Amino acid sequence: MRWTKALLPALVAGLLAVPWVAQAQGRADTLVVVTEVGPNMLDIHAPGANRPSYQSSWNIYDRLLTFGSKTLKDGSKMYDYASLKPELAESWQVAPDGMSVTFKLRKAI
Repeated sequence: MRWTKALLPALVAGLLAVPWVAQAQGRADTLVVVTEVGPNMLDIHAPGANRPSYQSSWNIYDRLLTFGSKTLKDGSKMYDYASLKPELAESWQVAPDGMSVTFKLRKAI
């Protein structure tokens, strides 16, 4: 019993030192994300939506457009905020006055 009490802190410290990475291998797989603070709602347009709400919605909902991506000098990838890519929208046209956008939606998959 004594060795168990001495071993438990070392075991916990060892588990916390290992980086646990979860990645879904495909659309049929489930990705479980554990965070310290969760979303307070799934409607990011409602007043009071917190940052985790936005993080969740980015992974749950399809969008009309998404940002492109770029490779940094160190080889890592990040969003390219200067580049828009279609998602639900097949194409889009900005009005000459810049006050509206017309989206052509892709057909259902």
